[in-house]
Amino acid sequence: MEKDSGSSGSLRLVPGIVAGQAVEFDWDLGTGDWVQARFTFPRPVDLSRADLFGLTLQGGGPGEPSNTVGILLADANDVFHGYDVAGKSRGINRIDRPLVNLPVPKKLLRFFFAFGTATEIDWSRIDRFFLVVKRPGPGAGGGSGRLRLDHVQHDAAAQWPRQARFEAIAPREEAARRAALYILAQQKPTGLVVSWKEESSPKAWLYDQGLALLVLSREGIWSAGAPANEPARAAKKLADFLAARQKGDGHWPRARSHGLALLRGPGAALPHADLDPAGRRQRRRGAGHRRPRGNPDPPLRGRPDRERLRGGGRRCGRERRG
Repeated sequence: MEKDSGSSGSLRLVPGIVAGQAVEFDWDLGTGDWVQARFTFPRPVDLSRADLFGLTLQGGGPGEPSNTVGILLADANDVFHGYDVAGKSRGINRIDRPLVNLPVPKKLLRFFFAFGTATEIDWSRIDRFFLVVKRPGPGAGGGSGRLRLDHVQHDAAAQWPRQARFEAIAPREEAARRAALYILAQQKPTGLVVSWKEESSPKAWLYDQGLALLVLSREGIWSAGAPANEPARAAKKLADFLAARQKGDGHWPRARSHGLALLRGPGAALPHADLDPAGRRQRRRGAGHRRPRGNPDPPLRGRPDRERLRGGGRRCGRERRG
């Protein structure tokens, strides 16, 4: 355990998240700024061919203050490279469900510091691994909490098998026609298409509008540039709506909501149904403003073909069966 003045921490072995045993890291930043758990390899490890690292983490829960969690690797020459998961508002330390096999590409690791003049890490002589908890900024974060670490691994993604050829799929015209009809049925008078009608407050997410526009355009029939069937007319209606609502810098809000009908023409005031981050900042003090929940970005996923950092054993990503 290593720390700065005012911080403290402790380590103990606990049942593993994936299997076997894990390390539980109890940390308390107190009046300090950082605390880290260190593992020193019995002999330097050659990671020169590795291009991907993986680890499994479990935080202490939403009751903890949000802090930055990082990993560090050091070589025998005391050059340290690392990667931080910033925690200004949504620290990964606050997630109390197991985050199994989090992938960290080697190219994300950058030079942090060194004890000496060298700045390039020697990946063939890695002798220490660190798990770090630190404040996300001066006066921010802090407090105390717990992290569980399991299944630290490495792999060389460049050596994974690649698909040599792809299977040719025969078009299924009837399936495509039925899908287009379903999308048509979800279109609102504005031209927007409901992304997921089962939502308590249905929304039209921008990504889904792009997919719908592709389907409707391909199923459409056009005569001299004019729509000649129902999918083509629906595609034009959606495209016209999007073109009219494009922001001055070229982007669009990521979603529309509230029945998909509270939409204004160019130059008019935007309603709070506009889920545009830039617009939210401008309207933050407006009455009735509601922040969207959840994260629309897809989570990172691991990959089966990885090795434990100390060699052999389970692999990062989904467990290989059979």
